[in-house]
Amino acid sequence: MCIASRATRWPGTLIEEADKLLKSWTIRYGAIEDVGITLYEEGGRLHGISSAEDLSQEVLAIKWLRAPDSKTRTGFTYRHGDLGFKPGE
Repeated sequence: MCIASRATRWPGTLIEEADKLLKSWTIRYGAIEDVGITLYEEGGRLHGISSAEDLSQEVLAIKWLRAPDSKTRTGFTYRHGDLGFKPGE
């Protein structure tokens, strides 16, 4: 949608492909604007990180500190070098 809506800033063939995709997806899934973003469900951005009930930073911090494999322990968070995980994990 972003590419298709900025037709003057992108190469014409890319715009045509974006328009085809939007048309195809709209037929298959309905209006793209109505498709929600999966957050807490399996495969969602926040699955396994937080839940809808975690409404504050304090609640999340306590939850993460209590986790058995927590990477948020004091001392660990300020350690330089290899922290034992890759960015994004």
